Amino acid sequence: GEARVPRDGVLRSGADARSTLVLDGGAFVLVDRETELVVHLDGIELRRGRIFVDGRGATATSVTTPHGVLDVRDAAVSVTTHDRTEVYATAGEIPYRSPRGSDRFAQGESLKLGTGAPAVEPAAVFDDWTGGLSTPSRPRSGEPGFVGEELWIVPIRFWEEEDIDATTDRTGTAGDCPLYRG
Repeated sequence: GEARVPRDGVLRSGADARSTLVLDGGAFVLVDRETELVVHLDGIELRRGRIFVDGRGATATSVTTPHGVLDVRDAAVSVTTHDRTEVYATAGEIPYRSPRGSDRFAQGESLKLGTGAPAVEPAAVFDDWTGGLSTPSRPRSGEPGFVGEELWIVPIRFWEEEDIDATTDRTGTAGDCPLYRG
């Protein structure tokens, strides 16, 4: 089923689960295994792990990492953060800010933050861990994501609460992307 995450709610996914979120502004977020993030009104704070954000057709979505901030607007990105942050632009052009510099990068390019000055370069290869969601021409929709399987999108709404500590599980799976259960 669906679950609501309060403002500034923390989401932690386990080693055997992925989750999906739809933010109030319309951005779709795929959360990979072993990821921790905070859901804010204007975006996501990725503390560790990997997410895919599809902001095409949505309001601007801020993706904050320990190494910088991305402004995802009419774009889609895969973001991984641990000791450093690596971003791949699957669609659109994405402005970024970091303590060591600011600029923008575009579809087919990768950005590395946290290892000195920001580095943007053409990506030789992108390992599409999203199961096909990261194609540059794919518009977001409620269509089936895999042949014979429905892709479940979980809407997220906010209410006034302090924090939520949620863990995803294998209940209600759609492909390998389980529904969020709190």
